Amino acid sequence: MFFHLATRGALLWFIADQLPRGHSSTDSPDRYTVGISTDHGSTMTLRTRFAPSPTGYLHIGGVRTALFCWLLAQRHGGKFVLRIDDTDDARNRVEAVRPIIDGFRWLGVNWDEGPTDSADGTSFGPHQPYYQGQRNPTYEAAAMKLLAEGQAYPDYTTAAQQEAAREQAKLARKPYIHRGTNRDTSAAENGIQYAAK
Repeated sequence: MFFHLATRGALLWFIADQLPRGHSSTDSPDRYTVGISTDHGSTMTLRTRFAPSPTGYLHIGGVRTALFCWLLAQRHGGKFVLRIDDTDDARNRVEAVRPIIDGFRWLGVNWDEGPTDSADGTSFGPHQPYYQGQRNPTYEAAAMKLLAEGQAYPDYTTAAQQEAAREQAKLARKPYIHRGTNRDTSAAENGIQYAAK
């Protein structure tokens, strides 16, 4: 059974119940690898990740979460992944990546996959890139596919329009439910409108 626990800036996977446990001959007897057997007889490795946003200095609560993720991976022979969640263009600060990396190095927390020490946007590990913003073309392609299939629609309402609708709902003593202006527009028309903007 998997337990999926999302915390601020981190995601942990906990594996429970009667899962196979084992250790390699190079590990100390008290260090175990937590994994699950697949249909093919292989075992998956525990992976934890911490994904700070470079919008300012690293918060002590984020450090605590990262430390728990790192310790869990260390204890169970897993991997600790550091991913820079730089998708908020309005608030991101490139210079904030350096203190994040320096802070982890000062703490002695080493990641198995993630950004290089240079903090210049380069990464190491099998699932590069670890700067989330570098994956934007992939996300945009997926969003455009959903738009073309009619599974998603663009929303052109402004923050002011949304706030006015919230106020109307509040005055009517009804819950505010935002549906977007193009919800009932055809996929073809949504595509045309999106391309025009």
